[in-house]
Amino acid sequence: MTVDSEKSILKAIKENKLISLFQPIVSANSLEIVGYEALIRGPSDKAWHSPQLLFSLAEQYGIGNRIEIHSINTHLKRRKKLGLQGMLFLNLSSFCISSSEFVISEFTNRLKRSGISPDQVVIEITERHPVQDFIPMISILDELREQGLKIAIDDLGAGYSSLRQWSEIRPDYVKIDGHFIQNIHEDSVKRQFVRSFCEIAIDIGCSIIAEGIETVEELETVQSLEVDYLQGYLIARPQRKPIKHTPARLRQLNGNSTFLSNDLQVRALCKPTLTIAPQLPVRALADKFYQDKSLHVAVVIENNKPLGIITRNSLQQLFSSHYGRDLYGRKPVVLIMNDEAITVSEETEIERLSNQITDNNDTLPDEYFVIVDKNEKYAGIGSLIDLLRAVTDYRITAARHANPLTMLPGNLRINQQIDTLLSAKTSFVLAYCDVDNFKPFNDTYGYARGDDVIREIGQLLARHSQLEQDFVGHIGGDDFIVIFRSIDWEARCRRILDHFKNHALRFYDEKHRECGGIPATDRSGNQQFYDIISISIGVIQVNYKHFTSHKEVASISSEVKKQAKKTKGNSLFIDRRSYQDTFTTDSQSSELPNNVVSINHSDIYK
Repeated sequence: MTVDSEKSILKAIKENKLISLFQPIVSANSLEIVGYEALIRGPSDKAWHSPQLLFSLAEQYGIGNRIEIHSINTHLKRRKKLGLQGMLFLNLSSFCISSSEFVISEFTNRLKRSGISPDQVVIEITERHPVQDFIPMISILDELREQGLKIAIDDLGAGYSSLRQWSEIRPDYVKIDGHFIQNIHEDSVKRQFVRSFCEIAIDIGCSIIAEGIETVEELETVQSLEVDYLQGYLIARPQRKPIKHTPARLRQLNGNSTFLSNDLQVRALCKPTLTIAPQLPVRALADKFYQDKSLHVAVVIENNKPLGIITRNSLQQLFSSHYGRDLYGRKPVVLIMNDEAITVSEETEIERLSNQITDNNDTLPDEYFVIVDKNEKYAGIGSLIDLLRAVTDYRITAARHANPLTMLPGNLRINQQIDTLLSAKTSFVLAYCDVDNFKPFNDTYGYARGDDVIREIGQLLARHSQLEQDFVGHIGGDDFIVIFRSIDWEARCRRILDHFKNHALRFYDEKHRECGGIPATDRSGNQQFYDIISISIGVIQVNYKHFTSHKEVASISSEVKKQAKKTKGNSLFIDRRSYQDTFTTDSQSSELPNNVVSINHSDIYK
């Protein structure tokens, strides 16, 4: 049988009978298809149709590398025939890459003949053969990178060597193993793992792909954790003729998404529990608690609306009283339930719920709270311990990414906030604030007094922002961002400038206050006179229909800030242009789109 199988596999290679499938990979932000992973299968009428058995047999017969290289050729031919666009992820083992059978020049020539540029190809190193010797492997991967190809590692967290591979190889993409994605919405530990992977990826400059997305809940949770790309059955299964556009159901799902990456919602804490009718006898509920030792709370519902809760502890206390069982055993549970339990919408931010509980209760409330959907129908139960853990995780993450001088959110959270609002189809106003003449001030008075100025500006921006609506971030140095959703944003900007204009002189010594500035040496060594520090604010009005990511917003806001700085003194520059079309410039470009209306220069404010 083994001889027949080996001959059968070799015959399938010779006759090009292996089947090439493609599974789409989508952007976590927009859910648009960015590329495909190519997967090989044996003929459907063979026992080794599955890739696991195919490669297992191939390695047993010593033809594993041959199968891998033939699979690559099959994928390239099929991709060309289908006319697929975007990135192409090709699986190769470390054994094959480092073998004499894999020749880089031949591989790149095959790419060119297939009409695909090397910079569109990602070599995905499989976990099947962990890298044993990293030095020669890194050398080979560097050669591939020199040709324009990118590198990915597969199944992060699945094997003992995957973290070391990440550290040594420094890939362009990392795929998180599906184990960490399955039911991630119900598992805070998995969420913390994925969050940590994403933080490391940001630090070393690679992108994260979450594999195994199968449910809407998994999708929404992973979207909230800074993952870059998604792959899984919910999007599409591997197919011979893969989808070329994101399914309408998925686009609609993303459009209706209410996830917030910076403000974790109560929905993430939601867990199922026993639901009971109001007329259920108390003794019958006691039997259910007795039969299921993992059950700690039951929710009394009627017409899908929660009426109250009964905990295991409260029932035990009732039955432990002298006549408790006799008095209440036959009575309906509605008589003993806690009908004052906290009920909260699943869209409530955990920080707000935490504040609500601590502000409105002199004593600790029940250890559970009921979660309802937007129609106030029962959705599940949450616990205070999970809430405490989530709030703690959130605050630790926020502190980690805060600017240490002002403790305002830094670049990561600023970018998250912008992408979150765009994903939620929310328009907003972004004000880029920069301090004029700060360097000579800092050089003259020293960093300690310069830090005082930076801290005070951060506090000034926060005071003039609406706590519930607006977001203040510190990019770094003397650059700040305010994301306004409050409707009176322009008046707020003007109050900020007025306040700073009236108070800036107090940062200076008397002699500099009298002459209205500082004589100092510029970068070229020339003596210059620098006016009193001021704030320039460049404002763009961001319509979610015309922007897709924080990179586009950053590109425009930087240019608008430069326009504001062209006017001496405290100035406000409002960009009145209308961005009607999709951006054609990439995130690295500093050019402004051409499809604009003129800027109203009367909006420059001194």
